[in-house]
Amino acid sequence: MKPRIVSLFDRLLDAAGLAGVRVVAQLLQFLLFLFAARILSTADFGLFSLAFAVTAGMTVLAEAGWREYAICHDDPAVDAQLNALSLLSGSVLGGVMLAGALGVWASGMAVSPAQQAFAGMAAMLAVWVWLRPLAMVQVGILTRRGQLRSLAGLQLAAECGAFLAGVAALASGWGLKALALGKIALILVELGGASLLARSFRFHWSDADRRKDILSFARGILGARIIQFVQGNYATLVVGLVYNPAAVGLYRAGVRLAGTAQEVIREPAKFIGWSSLRAAHAGGAGGNPLDAAATRFFALTFALAAPLLTALALCAEPVVKVLLGAKWAESAPLLSLLALAAMLRLIMVVFEPVMALRGKPERVRQMASWGFLIAVVCFVAALPFGLEAVALSELVAAALILPVILKCLERDGGISLRPMLLAVAPTVLGCALFAATIMLLRWESDYLTWSPILQIAVALAVLAVLQSSTLFLFHRVQSRAPSLKPKDLPA
Repeated sequence: MKPRIVSLFDRLLDAAGLAGVRVVAQLLQFLLFLFAARILSTADFGLFSLAFAVTAGMTVLAEAGWREYAICHDDPAVDAQLNALSLLSGSVLGGVMLAGALGVWASGMAVSPAQQAFAGMAAMLAVWVWLRPLAMVQVGILTRRGQLRSLAGLQLAAECGAFLAGVAALASGWGLKALALGKIALILVELGGASLLARSFRFHWSDADRRKDILSFARGILGARIIQFVQGNYATLVVGLVYNPAAVGLYRAGVRLAGTAQEVIREPAKFIGWSSLRAAHAGGAGGNPLDAAATRFFALTFALAAPLLTALALCAEPVVKVLLGAKWAESAPLLSLLALAAMLRLIMVVFEPVMALRGKPERVRQMASWGFLIAVVCFVAALPFGLEAVALSELVAAALILPVILKCLERDGGISLRPMLLAVAPTVLGCALFAATIMLLRWESDYLTWSPILQIAVALAVLAVLQSSTLFLFHRVQSRAPSLKPKDLPA
């Protein structure tokens, strides 16, 4: 019993450490954004966003599924082969990006200062494409070994390095290139630190059979990553074409705030999920240990993320006023809808590792394809009706694909849905009671006339009381319920 308690305590510390790092990382990125906003123009931010979107797309191709394969396999020879594959893919795609940027510059096609700045940033960011895949393999090895606290420290060091490099470059007059320099500093610290921690910086190429297996596995992960990348970027581009730059700004503000709240939970959950589910899958002596581990993991993730996203949805207006200012108030309804959509997509934190560990990574790609198709159809249908309709289309698409994912999780992943749904029921009840309380406050009091900070403080206090009460009552009822005897269990 004691080893189990110690193990659980260690995992909670790991999760808390990773969550803390994500909070600090988001804070550092936001502070860098505020500092840069005082020096750079809106057009500069647009150029950087475009250049980094291209960089992110090339990186998705270069990363493939190397990290996920490193998590799922133990053989040191596999690590060496993954290092070789990731270095090759990063070198090829980084080289393509660098050659394209230098070609545009040398040919004289970059005639305006904006085009020249774009080409210069693309050339700098090619370093990110080159090194990121190799760094992610080392991160995958550390995740497999359960060195999550080391990963948390490494990520914190990388984010601090990026922040300091960006601020120093901005203060020194580097202008737009300062943001690219921050990204380069981040990847250099991440790769160097992960390589020292993993101690597996060897390269091997000759095992053709293993390479074929790696490429087959990575294909399913890569397909899902490409769809996720396109899904995350097409809306911004189309909104800009159909509406205007101001609409893009409002929409991106909602996306950024909802995404930040989601990432604070999802990134630590990704590491904890892969590590704990892999350990359960590998160490189970009988029955279906992955089923029980997946249920516990998702219940904990949902209990942390759902209340946060619910609070963000219901308190969007005061949150926007406090963080962005009153002029961004029109993005509040968008934030509410996007936060709810993010909550429905939380199931993916358990779906992806379960499918990979079951040897069915292609299911991840298939679900991502279906989700993307549904999202595009909803998006196109919503375009004529304004920005709020576009944000609502995200929520509708997430609600439509959720039953499909759950069915696939049960059928192909071997996960029992009933225990999982029962495990998240207290959190759902707490969020529903919180929503009803906030609505009642709005109708029956002067809640909306209070200061934004007071509105947020009251809402968080109500949320904490209701969530803790429902969880406590649920576990009290569960502990008093008679345990099932062998004859009561289904055959």
